[in-house]
Amino acid sequence: METISPYILPVLVGLVVLIVLVSAIVWFKKRKKSAPKVTLIGPLSPEKEAQAQTVAQHIESYLAQGFDIKEMRLQAAAQEIDMDIWERAEEIVALKKQ
Repeated sequence: METISPYILPVLVGLVVLIVLVSAIVWFKKRKKSAPKVTLIGPLSPEKEAQAQTVAQHIESYLAQGFDIKEMRLQAAAQEIDMDIWERAEEIVALKKQ
């Protein structure tokens, strides 16, 4: 039986460690990118801020029921809801989660 070169085992172990490290780095980067980004638009006029608070409560209740925020945004646009109010409501919900 032929002898195995003493360099093969360390090279193989090094390759396995390298593959695991690269996989972990890629996984963490993807995980970080998928985190929701909060864009702060700040408070609106008192009337719009009150509407945004109400919309935020509705968003929270729908999210608790398992609805998708992207689908809710599309429905809000279809119903011609003011997007400033909607974005402020999303901001309020995101800030409450933190």
